[in-house]
Amino acid sequence: MGEDGRYSESGLLLTCEREKEGAEYVQKSYSNVREIFGAENMVECTTNDEVKRLAGTGGGSGSYGYLNKASGWADAEAVMVFLRRKVEALNRVNFLVGTTTSLSYSSDLSTVTGATLPSGELLTADLTILAAGAWTPTLVDLSGRAEAT
Repeated sequence: MGEDGRYSESGLLLTCEREKEGAEYVQKSYSNVREIFGAENMVECTTNDEVKRLAGTGGGSGSYGYLNKASGWADAEAVMVFLRRKVEALNRVNFLVGTTTSLSYSSDLSTVTGATLPSGELLTADLTILAAGAWTPTLVDLSGRAEAT
C-alpha cells in the first residue's frame, strides 16, 4: 500500500496488564481509536490467549488490549524521496544536500534564516527545511520536547 512503499498498513496491537500501570491509557486509547477508525477496524482482546493469537508470533504479553487493523507505518526516507521528486518537478526549488554544523537565526531568534556548512560558508534562504532525522538534536535543542532516535 502506498506508492513506492511509502506506507504499509500492518495494524497495531497495543496491550497491557489489567489493573496495572498503563491499563487506563490502553482503555482510553481503544475508545478513541474505535471512534476514529470504526468498530470494523478494531479487535478488542480481553485475555492473554487472545493477545497471543492476535500477535501472531506465538508470543505476546498482557491480558487486555486491542488490534487496530487500520494502523500502519510510513517509510520516512521513501516519503522524502517522493516529496523531493514532486517538488523538483515544479522547477521552483533549489535542493542542497550536505552536512550542516549549525543553523542561523533572525535577530529575534524566531526564524531559521539558513545553515552553516563545515567550511564555514553560510547559506541563507527565504525558507529552510531541515530533514536531519535522528541528527536533529545536534542542530536544534529538543530538551524536554522530543527524543530523536
